[in-house]
Amino acid sequence: MKCGKCGAENRDTNAFCDSCGAYLEDTVTGEDTVEKKEEIKNKSSKKSKKNLPVIFGKKNKKKNQTAQTSGRQNAGRKTAGKKKLIAGLVLAIAVVIVSVTAAFVFSGDKENFAPVVYVKENSVMAQKVGENAPFVISDNFSETDNAELVAVFNKDGDKLLYSESYTTENGTNTYKLYYRDIMNETSEISSADSSKGLFLASNVYSQPKASENFKRIAYLRSPSDKGGKLKVHNLKEEISIDTDVIDFYISADGKNVIYLKKNGNALDLYECKVKSNAKPVFIEGAVDEIFILDGDFDLYAYTKTSSDGKKGLFSVKREKSALINADVKEVYAANSGAENDSIYFVSEKELSYKWSEIVSDDLYESDGNITEPVRENYGSEDEYNEAKALYDAKTARDSLRAAISDGTLQEISKELYVYSDKEPVLVSEFTGKVYGVYDGAIVYSAFSMPENMKIKISDLSRYASSLPVPDGNTPVLEKGEYFYVKSADKEPVLINEDAKHSNSLFLSENSLYIAENCDEKFESGDIVKWDIKKSTGTRIDAGVFIKNVCFTPSGSVYYVKDMKDTTGTLYCYNGKKSEEIQRGVTKLYAAGNESVFFMTDYNESSESGTLNVCEKFSPRHVDTNVYDEAFTFRGDGEIFYIKGYSQEKGSGNLYRSLGKKDVSLVSEYVSQIF
Repeated sequence: MKCGKCGAENRDTNAFCDSCGAYLEDTVTGEDTVEKKEEIKNKSSKKSKKNLPVIFGKKNKKKNQTAQTSGRQNAGRKTAGKKKLIAGLVLAIAVVIVSVTAAFVFSGDKENFAPVVYVKENSVMAQKVGENAPFVISDNFSETDNAELVAVFNKDGDKLLYSESYTTENGTNTYKLYYRDIMNETSEISSADSSKGLFLASNVYSQPKASENFKRIAYLRSPSDKGGKLKVHNLKEEISIDTDVIDFYISADGKNVIYLKKNGNALDLYECKVKSNAKPVFIEGAVDEIFILDGDFDLYAYTKTSSDGKKGLFSVKREKSALINADVKEVYAANSGAENDSIYFVSEKELSYKWSEIVSDDLYESDGNITEPVRENYGSEDEYNEAKALYDAKTARDSLRAAISDGTLQEISKELYVYSDKEPVLVSEFTGKVYGVYDGAIVYSAFSMPENMKIKISDLSRYASSLPVPDGNTPVLEKGEYFYVKSADKEPVLINEDAKHSNSLFLSENSLYIAENCDEKFESGDIVKWDIKKSTGTRIDAGVFIKNVCFTPSGSVYYVKDMKDTTGTLYCYNGKKSEEIQRGVTKLYAAGNESVFFMTDYNESSESGTLNVCEKFSPRHVDTNVYDEAFTFRGDGEIFYIKGYSQEKGSGNLYRSLGKKDVSLVSEYVSQIF
């Protein structure tokens, strides 16, 4: 069959042109009859091992739809105008897309790359990497203006949960939930609607959560004021767990669920085995928050606030809870990538010091010689005022001396602990700020207690004329913050002895990247790379625009500096030195592996610009008029992107680039690319 758009010859069973990607249904020439069109549809829809199942989409164009991409870190944020557009279609991705994409890109094997998934009019499409013809995942993804398209991929990117056919129940948007193996051309699952994949449930309103292998999927149905019905589907049947559920988690192996059930104004914590007629086990009532320590729920934790306002931290093991700490101020779960699942928490300890033991009166003798001045004994007003100031300072110190004789210094110490199934272990006694938890390690600052606790009264009097000393000005603790990295089974590692106005940016296996000397808004600063093992730092560059920084697995750093108005200069630190890549850069995006995307000639009104990619430190022009954040990197150098996006129509054209001279149209009227 000939494509009416580009003239290319195609098989009669094709739904899309192999050359330009256009719907062949749309391009059937005028001499063809309605019967011919219907024949094409029927042939295309037949299931076979050679041909993907196809469902033709509806023709009404959806407006006010936004385009986004997956697989980027530290991307520039959208404008207020883009936020208005998102009302038409909100993307809900449960699996962290950055991690998913990395798994594809790092492999280097085309077979392991997930298909490119995109929205065309009312259809959700997928196209395998290296192939020309896409196939339809869903042809009815949204019927309401406020519908949220659910698209949840598994870790390997070959399994997909998705939503369609939206309705409203008790004021809440609900949808039909489907499962599909998007890497296989034929479905091995018997279903009444097998062309769309496996139908799981209707009236679903929560984000679905799945086991590691996607063999069991949990979700909430039938929303009400009390919550919803918690269900788990094992790809054969739906298993009922409980009602009035507010939030839930499913284990990595899919054998257990833990959830919060509404009880009046409180939330009760339950566990339940995923099997028919299993009885839920009540764990605790009036729970605040759940923290997952183990993927199979052999160990997890929760917080609960007591009647006196203290927040207790509890562990749960084999359906039995135990108190970890009765009064925690901060909690940080560190199960992601950790060798030993752990949880960090901060508690406060009140310290008391006798002033008489820690204060040295270095001004005792000189103050004894100071008497109250008399005005007539001084020739000028200035001389008198100077003497009066000395006397007032002396009397203030006398007040300090009186208080010191029997007074105490009350100091609050923030203590950082790590818990890994046994007794909590003290990490830091005088903790400053916790900067984050990365792959099981925690980055924090701390103060140290000087060996000599003696404080001169001359120093003490600078802070206050009477006790107590104001918070934050106590000279007992040494000045300066110290960055540490700590894992549950390792001793803390000193990173930087004096990191002022700093924040951690990225933590790799052996390095910590810190932004130092930042401005008040944390928009610009110096990027320093600290070797964790050697505790040595390398200053990469100064005056870096913090919002435009990308890191690669090999240790390269791409960043933008010298910002003027909205553009700056792109640099790359290759592990030894920084080199200028290109000027006039507006935004920077991680593409995966050692590559980054960046925008030049950016237009705020159209939210489009010239897309470029930097591969192995060498920049390459991709295309002009590319819609912001609507691009993604796949195997063998394939880049998919939306060009010529119309705000009025809510769509643009999807292109594929294999190189500088190899650019082809994939599809028209595309509003989203995942």
